[in-house]
Amino acid sequence: MQLYGPTLTLRYPEPRDAEALLHHASDPDVTRWFSWGPYTEIAQPQAWIAQQQERREQAVQIDFVVDHHEHGVIGITGLTEFSARDRRAIVGTWFGKEHWGTGSNAESKALIAHFAFSVCGMERISAYANPLNGRSVRALEKVGFTLEGTLRKWHRHNGEQLDVHIVGMLRDEWNASACATTAEGAPPAPWHVGG
Repeated sequence: MQLYGPTLTLRYPEPRDAEALLHHASDPDVTRWFSWGPYTEIAQPQAWIAQQQERREQAVQIDFVVDHHEHGVIGITGLTEFSARDRRAIVGTWFGKEHWGTGSNAESKALIAHFAFSVCGMERISAYANPLNGRSVRALEKVGFTLEGTLRKWHRHNGEQLDVHIVGMLRDEWNASACATTAEGAPPAPWHVGG
């Protein structure tokens, strides 16, 4: 399964991507708000890559590397907390710091929204953001997500229970023309929930 935009391709992670992922995710600023990282050795992205096929097939998580046409692999985006019954999932994305503010986030979100709504048939996608990470909330709102509220003590990070903002986008709010997108292939069967 691959998705193509003007400057980015989303594709499944491969072993050859481990070096780039180590480079980007070894920066503590990149992984500051996550429950993992920063990476300290190549075995960490290699182990993550090795788990991906099983996680896709079990409908636990479907992640794509964000492959820039000029710069190569610059980050990850994907879906997790998938509910086939409710036709919804959570979007998660991270980029190497040198690619922050370049427009790649907006394009990757347009691609993952196309995947969720057009390819998989979902009705809703959401994302979490730490209330202290205003940059993330603004970026999500800029691409069409709506801030819906705050989940108190939702996320455990570095031994603390932290609040998170929840933002959401519904299928009928999605602007399919936000980015020229083409898809090739099909997701594993459990991810296809409707037309």
